[in-house]
Amino acid sequence: MKITLLIQRIANRAGGAERVVVNVANQLARRGHKVEVLAFETTDGRPFYPLDCAVDYRNLGIMSREGATGLERRRSKLTKWCQTRSNFPLLGRLAWQLVYGQSVKRLRAHLEGQPSDLLIAFLPSTFTITSKVAGELGLPFILSCHNVPEEDFENPERWDQNPVDKSRRMDGLRRADGITVILPEFRQWFPEDIRQRVHVIRNFITRPPVSYPPIAERTKRILAVGRYSTPKDHESLLRAWSLIARDYPGWVVEIYGEGPLGRELNGIIGQLGIQKSAFLKPPSSEIWDLYGDSRIFCIPSKFEGFGLVTAEAMACGTPAVGFQSCPGTNRIILDGETGVLVDCPDDQKVPRLAEALKQLMPDEALCQQYATRSLVEAESYFVENRVEDWFALVESIRSTKTSSPPLPMA
Repeated sequence: MKITLLIQRIANRAGGAERVVVNVANQLARRGHKVEVLAFETTDGRPFYPLDCAVDYRNLGIMSREGATGLERRRSKLTKWCQTRSNFPLLGRLAWQLVYGQSVKRLRAHLEGQPSDLLIAFLPSTFTITSKVAGELGLPFILSCHNVPEEDFENPERWDQNPVDKSRRMDGLRRADGITVILPEFRQWFPEDIRQRVHVIRNFITRPPVSYPPIAERTKRILAVGRYSTPKDHESLLRAWSLIARDYPGWVVEIYGEGPLGRELNGIIGQLGIQKSAFLKPPSSEIWDLYGDSRIFCIPSKFEGFGLVTAEAMACGTPAVGFQSCPGTNRIILDGETGVLVDCPDDQKVPRLAEALKQLMPDEALCQQYATRSLVEAESYFVENRVEDWFALVESIRSTKTSSPPLPMA
């Protein structure tokens, strides 16, 4: 069976959704499927995480190796002008065509020339492209959601707010052969007519390459991993650290990631006077070693679909600290067993996080207790055996589509 995975951007991006795409692609290929990953990047590059040699990766978004032409620059200005006025129906449709038209055209041409048996679109930015082309070509498709549905489909600061795209996104959900969410409670957001096709498939991780030393032998590091963006709330961690840093010489906070708030976070580090013990680091290909050589992992996010990095840290025997109010964190960290869930009002996050870190940092025995349980939990719930849910969904769709007409050939 040929399976096509689609994501808007993946080159040189070290985020959770990008890792899930790579993990799913690799596992499907190892199961014997023919797998390709398609992206719509405006610049060149390769996926940050390594794809299996059997997986074909293609970027359908590159327009010109020589850079934007004058026509393309004018097109970009027109697109922005239309997007700011997309509440007007005609301009909304024009804006949608300008933003997605080339991607639709290229995806259709690619699939006409190299037919696929199933499309799997990751994240809302590819949902409308995928559902439109799949409908035109008569292909089954899955839409894979990787965050809290309210945030993906209702938050005015996330994804495309063009009413045309939002309407087509919902239409795609209604026509999809399958929809995946990460946690059971996320199914309840979907209307009843859609909910029956929503499947809960938790993210999974690969096993760490080696075993890591006990807590007492590790670097005195509080590790955080994630995009420098508002939902990840690294500012709360930095401010919490500033309250206790002087009491714990030799300890450091390191945040690995990239994103729009990098400069702002660096400014906060300077303002707080913690530049000798708090550091922003670029994404690392040696992330497993960082997990396994840190004493504490902290995920200060406001919301998560599934804290993939938390599961990875736990698989390395690293106790985790996060907030009880964060979906996707409160289902991974077991408070008092694998780490600490800070339960407090939003205006108390900084001092209460500082207290939680103070509880763990000097107590090697407690950290080791959490670390031992973390290893058990990760093995039971997060490693590769969870990919069986993907295999089951793919097979169920194949079994219901065996009578589909052949795809048109170029």
